[in-house]
Amino acid sequence: MPNLLRYDQLDSSRQPAARASAASGELWCARNNVKKQAAASKAAIHQAINDQHRITRLRNTFSLAKDMREKPVVWIEKRILENLCMFNEQGDMYLFTQQNFVSKL
Repeated sequence: MPNLLRYDQLDSSRQPAARASAASGELWCARNNVKKQAAASKAAIHQAINDQHRITRLRNTFSLAKDMREKPVVWIEKRILENLCMFNEQGDMYLFTQQNFVSKL
């Protein structure tokens, strides 16, 4: 397991890189959700048709990725801290679901 730090433990010069990495991670997750949903729709077309919230969920993930890039720094920092995002010393966010850093996805 790599040495991971919380956002508030990072050096202040690394925090902008951490915010950018968190935004990139959210965008990667949103795109990955679309790929998963496309595969699931092909496998079970009737389930995809009857899932009335599918499009809303996908839109919300992209909206969050956009907010992570465009909202004020205070909002982004609050979101990072609430979600217990972990970073390496350079500010690269670690995605536990992928067991890898955002820059390596």
